[in-house]
Amino acid sequence: MADKPDMGEVASFDKAKLKKTETQEKSTLPTKETIEQEKRSMHTMETLWIYDWSCLLPFSCGQQEKIQ
Repeated sequence: MADKPDMGEVASFDKAKLKKTETQEKSTLPTKETIEQEKRSMHTMETLWIYDWSCLLPFSCGQQEKIQ
């Protein structure tokens, strides 16, 4: 039948003909120093966004009067 693949090639496959390949790890884990640096960076970014918004004065783009 045409629906089933020909398994004859798979059955006669010889693994001994394959070349030996050396693999190298490409995805390395970050060092402890890198992790600490990222943590400090994230902490710095978080502190930049912390702001007491209640101390701001109301403002609108059409406002012409001076704020004293």
